[in-house]
Amino acid sequence: MDLGSLQLYVKSAFDEAAASYGRALEIATEIDDQEACGDCLTRLGEVYLAEGRLEDAERELRTAAGMWRTFADDMTNQLIQRRRVYTVNTCDDIDRVQFFDDHADTYISLTRTLLAADDAAKSGLGALFAAEDGRAVTMRELLSLGATDLLAEEAAANASDLLAEDGGEPPAVPLRTAAPALCEAEELTTLLGRLFPTGEGVVLFYMLVEEPLLGAPAEGPPPPPKRGCAIWVLSANGDVRVVKTDAAAVEGKRGVGELVQDLFVKMAVAADGSLARGEVRSEEAVAQYRDHLTSSGVELPEEGAPEVDTELQALAAVLLDPIAELIPAGVPVCVVAHAELHLVPFAALPTPSGEPLGVAHPLSYAPSLTALKLLLDREEGSAAARASSSRLVVGGPSAAAGLELPPFPGAAAEAERVAACVGAEAEELLLGPAAKLDTVLERLKDSPVGLLHLAAASCAKWVALTPAEPPAAEGEFALGEQPPEPAEAEGKGEGLLVNDDLHLTWLPAHPTVVLSGNSCAYGDLSDDWVLGLPRTFLISGARSVVSALWEADDEASASLMTAWYSVLRESPETTQAEALRAAMKTVREEEGGKWRHPYFWAGYTLMGAAAGI
Repeated sequence: MDLGSLQLYVKSAFDEAAASYGRALEIATEIDDQEACGDCLTRLGEVYLAEGRLEDAERELRTAAGMWRTFADDMTNQLIQRRRVYTVNTCDDIDRVQFFDDHADTYISLTRTLLAADDAAKSGLGALFAAEDGRAVTMRELLSLGATDLLAEEAAANASDLLAEDGGEPPAVPLRTAAPALCEAEELTTLLGRLFPTGEGVVLFYMLVEEPLLGAPAEGPPPPPKRGCAIWVLSANGDVRVVKTDAAAVEGKRGVGELVQDLFVKMAVAADGSLARGEVRSEEAVAQYRDHLTSSGVELPEEGAPEVDTELQALAAVLLDPIAELIPAGVPVCVVAHAELHLVPFAALPTPSGEPLGVAHPLSYAPSLTALKLLLDREEGSAAARASSSRLVVGGPSAAAGLELPPFPGAAAEAERVAACVGAEAEELLLGPAAKLDTVLERLKDSPVGLLHLAAASCAKWVALTPAEPPAAEGEFALGEQPPEPAEAEGKGEGLLVNDDLHLTWLPAHPTVVLSGNSCAYGDLSDDWVLGLPRTFLISGARSVVSALWEADDEASASLMTAWYSVLRESPETTQAEALRAAMKTVREEEGGKWRHPYFWAGYTLMGAAAGI
C-alpha cells in the first residue's frame, strides 16, 4: 500500500492523500514519465471521489483518460510499423491489451464519478460513454484498422526513399490516431437504429464496479471492496436508463464470481456423463469437482447433470430482475458484458415469464458498443464479397494420437448436414483425415471463405484438426533436416489450430465462423473481452462467431447446429440470433426434453449482429 493509499483508505485523511499524490505527480512530470503522471492523476481523482468532490474527480480522471488516448495513438503507429517490418497484414496487439488492463481503474473511477453526479437524471449517459471509452480498446482499434495494405505502405516508403536520394525532403510519415470510442448521443441513436431496424430491441451494457472501503487496517490485507453492478438499458428508440445493483453477495455468501465458478464446476460434472467434444477429464479431476460441490453443501445425483437453478436464479436476481420491466417481451437482446460477466450464460438466466432468456429473446453479444458498430459496418460492407465466396465445412478430423481424443461421430454427421444445408460443394467439405490443419489454413488464405464451420474437438486455446503428417519420432529426421521447434511440435505437428495461426490470417470475405466443440468461448478475462479464439477470428475479419462456453455434448450439439442452419436456410433474412433462439428451443424440447438441462444448449453464444449465412 503506497503512502497516498494509506492516508486515504486507512486514515481517511483526504487532504494528506491528495498532497502525497500531488507531490508524486510533480516528480513524474519533472522526469517526463507520462504513464506515472496518468497513474497519479487517477489516484488524485479517486481521492476527490471518496471525498465527494465530484467536479475535481472528473477533471483529474478525464485528464488521465486523455493521456491514455495519447498512448493509444502511439501504439497504433507502432503496430502499423510492425506489420510493415514483418510483412504481415494483420496481427494482435497484446501489449496494448495489457496496458489498458493495467489502467482500467481510470475508466471505472470516472464512471463511478459520473454516475454519482448524474444520479438525478437516471440515464447515466455520460457515465456510459466513460465506461465505453475504456472497454475493448484494442479490439476496436484492430476492427477499425482491419488489414494493413502492405503494398501501399511499401509504395509510400519507396517514394520517400527516392525523394531523399534526389536531395528532396521526404514526406512526413502520416501519423494515425487510434480509433475513437462512441461518445455522442446521436451516434448511439444511429447505432441502435441500425442494430434494430424493426424498431424493437435492447442493448444491455454491464459494468462491475468496485468501491474500496475506507477505514482499512494499517496492517494485513485490506477488506474486500464493495462490489456493485451498473446496467444501462439502451432501447431501440434511443431511450437510455441506468440501474445500479449490489453484486457483492447475491445468494448466501457467494458473489457473482463465485456463482459463475460454481456453475462451471457443475457443468464439468455434467460433462462427465456425456461424450463432449474435447479432452477427456481424468477420474481424479471429476472427483475433485464433486468434492468441491459436496463440501459446499450441494447434493449431487449419482448420475446425470446436477441442478443449476440455484446459481442461475441468483445471477438473474442481479443481472436481469432489476431491469426486467425495461425489456419488452420477445425483442432482440444484445449483451455487452464486463469482467467475469463475460462467462455468464445469459441464455440460461430465467426471465419473469419463466423461460430462459435465450429462448424468450433472440440473444447476441458484443465486446463494446464501438466494436458492435464496427461489426455492423463489416456486415453491411461485405455482402457482395460473401455472395461470391466459398464455404468451408470441417467435421470429425482425425486428431493426433497423442491428444488421446475419442471419436466424435456426431461431429462428422453434423458437418455433412451443415454442408447440405448451405449447398457446399464436395471440395468444400473436409471430413476425417482430409480435415488437415494445413489444408484449412491454405483455403482460408487463398480463397474468400464466407462461412467456416469447425465441428471438431476443441478447448479454450485450440481446435484439433488432422495433422499434416504424424510427428516424427526422435532421431527420425532426414539428412540436413532440423527438428521442429517445441511450439511447432506441440501445435502444427499435432494439428492444433491456435491463435497464432489466426493472427496472421486475414479473412477478406468476412465469414461467419462456427466453433461447435468444447469451451471455445471460454478463456482468460481481460477488459478487451475474453482472450480466446472468437476474439481472434473477429480481429482476423470474421463478421460473427458462434462458440460454446463449456463442454459441447456431441449428439446435442449436432442437433442444435442442424436446427440453426435449417432456420437460416429456410429464412435467409432471419438474424443469426433469432435462428439460435429457435435452435435452442428445438433442442430443449427434443424427444420429451432429454436435453432440457442448460448444459446441452445454453453454453452456445453468438458474437456479432449478423443475418443469414
